[in-house]
Formats: sequence, C-alpha cells, structure tokens
Amino acid sequence: MTPEERYGYISDWAGRARGTNPNVFDELTEPLLKNGEWSEDEFVENEKLFKSIVGGFLRQNKLLNAELSKLEPSGVVNTAVFDALNCLNDEFMGKTHADLLKEAVEAVFNDFGALRSTDIRRKFAGSVTSSAGTDSVEVFGYVNFLRIVTLVYSVLFLCPDLWSISSVTAG
Repeated sequence: MTPEERYGYISDWAGRARGTNPNVFDELTEPLLKNGEWSEDEFVENEKLFKSIVGGFLRQNKLLNAELSKLEPSGVVNTAVFDALNCLNDEFMGKTHADLLKEAVEAVFNDFGALRSTDIRRKFAGSVTSSAGTDSVEVFGYVNFLRIVTLVYSVLFLCPDLWSISSVTAG
C-alpha cells in the first residue's frame, strides 16, 4: 500500500469515527447530568464508563500518532495534526486548555467524586448538543469542549491542505 493509499484508509476511518464521536459525547453528558440521581453503585459504574471512554480516545490517539508518524516522511501528513493530537491527549488526561473549565476538570480528574457538586457537574458535563452538534447549549462544559477539540483535530486530519495548527490557534 502506498503512503497515499494508507493515509486515505486512515482518513476514511477517521471520517467514520467523526460521525460516531458526537454521539459518544452526548452519551457521556446525559448520565453526568443525572449524577444527583445516582446510587453509589451507579456512581462507581459511571466512573468506569467515563474512564473507559477517555481511555478509548487515548488509545485511539496513540495508534493514530504511530501510524501518522510512519507516514510523515512521505509528506502526505499535515504535521499540524501532531500538535492537535498532543492537545487532544492533554484534554483527555484532564490538562484542559480551557481556562474557564480548569477548576472543574482538575477537580474531577483528581477525584471523580467531585461530580457530586452540582456546579462542578454542570461545568464538567455541559449540555447535550445532539449528533449534529447544532442544538443550543445552555451550559458550555468540558465535554462540549472535547467535542470541539476533536472537530479541530478532524479538520486538520481530514483536510490537510486547508489548515495548520497556527491558523486554528491564532483565532
């Protein structure tokens, strides 16, 4: 398989994942918003679910980074995607770049029990936005931010000739 074909294969996979990921964020937001109703057993199960989702994204990013690194010498990879992947990994490890959300994110990543606080839970979960991401958002939270960061990554990856990380971060 040529580097171009391999990149096309990975790009197709990423495009399919992009179609699925918005639903994953809403699937994470909905139970987080119902946290006040969780029994202790449900709390433990939802912590496992959260860690599983975050772990899945981190594993996926590690694999993508490895595959794209192999392809980088061929010139088919927009190298800005590596900075975006690092940024995305930071977010999924609780090192958010969203200053307004840092307190809530750090609290939850340090102790999932912080979600028992309604204020932290709302800042962390945000609002459900639908699979199209077009519904209004009453509260913008960390999970909403993750959706945006993954979209930026997708644009860098799926449309390599259109963007550089500097053009995205420059505003």
